[in-house]
Amino acid sequence: MSERVAAKPTLLNLPAAPEGPPTLRGSRCRCGHTSFPAQSLGCNVCGATGADVGAVPLAAAGTLHSFAMAHRQKRPGADTPLVVGAILLDDGPLIEVVIDAVDASGLEVGCRMLGRLVTLETNAEGQAMVDCQFRPEAGE
Repeated sequence: MSERVAAKPTLLNLPAAPEGPPTLRGSRCRCGHTSFPAQSLGCNVCGATGADVGAVPLAAAGTLHSFAMAHRQKRPGADTPLVVGAILLDDGPLIEVVIDAVDASGLEVGCRMLGRLVTLETNAEGQAMVDCQFRPEAGE
């Protein structure tokens, strides 16, 4: 297996074991507010900054809050249609993600979702560029 690197290293922690689940890079404030992506400017709830807001790994698991099919994409070269959704992570924040599905059949608001690593491409160094995409837990 080739070496894997995160396509978006500021958003994703790769697991040590190839089959392990990824974690997302978030932040948590002393007031308890959790953010994704991690906030470097401070907490958007209480305004705390510096040592009061620290990095925290967030499990890539949660509940599907809403979803839709996207038939157009601003990003050049993006495959469409694709399914986008909002997932309420077990660790707190509501995040917007691409769902690893060819269509919305089998998706239902409230279903359990798990993040998994998908290979996007291979870079010039031969490393697999990976990202986290979510799919229903039953689809794992």
